[in-house]
Amino acid sequence: QQQQQQQPQVRNQQRSRPPQFPQQRSLPVQVQASTQSWRQTSDSRIDPLAKQARWFCMGMPRIDALDQLFAGAEGEFVIVDGRRSLAMVVMIHMGSLFQREIDDTPDGLRLRGSRVCAPTLSALVTHYQRPNQSDLPVPLFVRQML
Repeated sequence: QQQQQQQPQVRNQQRSRPPQFPQQRSLPVQVQASTQSWRQTSDSRIDPLAKQARWFCMGMPRIDALDQLFAGAEGEFVIVDGRRSLAMVVMIHMGSLFQREIDDTPDGLRLRGSRVCAPTLSALVTHYQRPNQSDLPVPLFVRQML
């Protein structure tokens, strides 16, 4: 009978302790390696001209990058950093945005689902400034800095 009385006390003591959370573990080595290799490859394709451009928002909080678009014109865009790839976000009409992931392939950078491939990020942007391109709903517009 004493054992039965002691058991509820132990249970109550266990309940009163704060919850213990398991220690955070790092990602498996394979996942870390694939993420790093994507970033290294992409960094080699991001040319100095792109790094200085107003539309290059890698490392900036996404909300701040998108704020640049809402005051902009149709075709203005930003390149943002995602978890797995870069992404191009384009203003298409009165506050509507169009987003497309940028894949880094052995042949170069390309918008997901497109056949057009460019060796650098600036070259990709230059291609999509053309009015006859068909992968984006509007041609890209690069505002000149004053």
